[in-house]
Amino acid sequence: MIMKSILNLEGDVNEKRAGRSWVIRSMCLMLRLWGELEMRRLGITELENGYQYAFPGDTETLRLINEWVSMERTCPPFLTFTVIAGNVDEPLLLKLTGHEEAKAFLRSDIQSNINIIIG
Repeated sequence: MIMKSILNLEGDVNEKRAGRSWVIRSMCLMLRLWGELEMRRLGITELENGYQYAFPGDTETLRLINEWVSMERTCPPFLTFTVIAGNVDEPLLLKLTGHEEAKAFLRSDIQSNINIIIG
């Protein structure tokens, strides 16, 4: 009985470790994707309720944006993600919008990225 309890406990610990490991891998992938997108970014425009990022219109950048959005949208429930894709020759637009708290969150995130670049 004690051995069975110990084995169940080890299973719980392993599940928690696997869960944390998955979260860490996911966060690393999101950061890597955003890093790749930041290198491609053409500009940022402040909107009334958020920010709009412009990227080159190529297929690979669109793939990166879609992959990043598909992962990131599971985290902050207060953000709305809008991807606007026209002709390949036109920039891709990524809008991150929400209420005022969302904009403050984005502003803080943008400032921390600026500080890293200037740093």
